[in-house]
Amino acid sequence: MSNSQPVHSQITTEIEALEKKIRALKERLPAHSIPAALVLELDELDEQLSNAQQRLEEIESSETG
Repeated sequence: MSNSQPVHSQITTEIEALEKKIRALKERLPAHSIPAALVLELDELDEQLSNAQQRLEEIESSETG
């Protein structure tokens, strides 16, 4: 078993939580006249998700390489 397994699990949990937050935020978005604060929040969550996914990919590639 790899030393990175706890980190892998933590990042996977983080990704799931971010995806849940994004889904919930998108459900709250009005069809028209979306407030700028919600757009900014969505952008921040998307960026956090992207960063977490990239970290996970790096860990997975280091495990195989």
